[in-house]
Amino acid sequence: MFGIFKEYIEKRINLIKINAMEQSANISGLIFFFAIVLVVSMFFLAFLILSIGMLVGSLLGSYAYGFLLMSLVCILALVLLFRYRKSIQEYAVNVFIKSLND
Repeated sequence: MFGIFKEYIEKRINLIKINAMEQSANISGLIFFFAIVLVVSMFFLAFLILSIGMLVGSLLGSYAYGFLLMSLVCILALVLLFRYRKSIQEYAVNVFIKSLND
């Protein structure tokens, strides 16, 4: 009887270890995916801002004015991000937890 109980405990511990490894693999894969998405998005956003800045600058007659206007837009976006950071953070946590449960 004691041998069966000991075997059950060992198998249960192995199952917990396997589940922990699976969760850590999922988390590391998710972090890697988000890192790649972040890098690609940053390049896209940088080139988009530069392109719009040059376009607006050519329409205004001075590239400096176009880049200044795009800088103001970026500062406004940054202010909005800081203003709504709690709700953005809650949304990100919910998406992360939901992706772990899938």
